[in-house]
Amino acid sequence: MTLQSSGAISLANVQSEFGSSNPIGINEYYRGGSNVPNSSANSSIPTSGTISLSNFYGGVAATADNTFTLVVGANIVSSKFASSSEYGAADTTAALPNIQNGGVTTNNLAVSETIDKFYAGYPYTGGILGTTRAGGAYDLYNSGGIRGVNMLGTIYPVTAPVSSTATNFQINLVGNTFGTVLQSNIGNTLTITLTY
Repeated sequence: MTLQSSGAISLANVQSEFGSSNPIGINEYYRGGSNVPNSSANSSIPTSGTISLSNFYGGVAATADNTFTLVVGANIVSSKFASSSEYGAADTTAALPNIQNGGVTTNNLAVSETIDKFYAGYPYTGGILGTTRAGGAYDLYNSGGIRGVNMLGTIYPVTAPVSSTATNFQINLVGNTFGTVLQSNIGNTLTITLTY
C-alpha cells in the first residue's frame, strides 16, 4: 500500500504503512532507517534533521526487487525442411521451463510486473523478455525506466516496446552473445537483474 498523496495525514497512517510499535514518534521514520526504505518513492522523507508529516505523502514501505530467476532449458525442433532452437524459459512455450520467480518491482517502485518469458532463438541475434500483462513491457520501459538486463555480469540492452500494449522487450539485437550464453547454461539456474 502507498500513503495518500494529499489531504490529512497522521502519524497513525505512517505507522500503518511503515510499521513500528507504540508509543511512536516521527523520529522513528527517517528514510534509510530501520522502518523506511531508502527508495526514490520515499525521496521526500529526510534521512535526518527536520521531519514533518507532510514529508510522507506518497511514501511506501515496499522495497525494490529487480531480479527474477530461471532454469535454462532448450527447445530444439528439427525437420527435413528447417530447424529452430530456443534457449531460456517461457511460460508460453511448453517445451521450455517456466520462470521460477518472475515478480519484479522497479527501483522507483512505480511499476510491478511478472516476467514470464526470457529466451533467445536461433540464430541468436537477439532475445525476448516478456511479461504476463498486455502493456507490461511498455510500462517497465516508460514508467519503470528499465533499459537492460544483467546476466552473469554482462548487461544486455533492451529496445523500447513499439506500443503501449507490447508484452515483450527485444534484447541485444546487434550482438550474438545473449543466446550463446543461454545455450551454454542449459540446466543451470540464472538470476537476472533488471538495469536502468
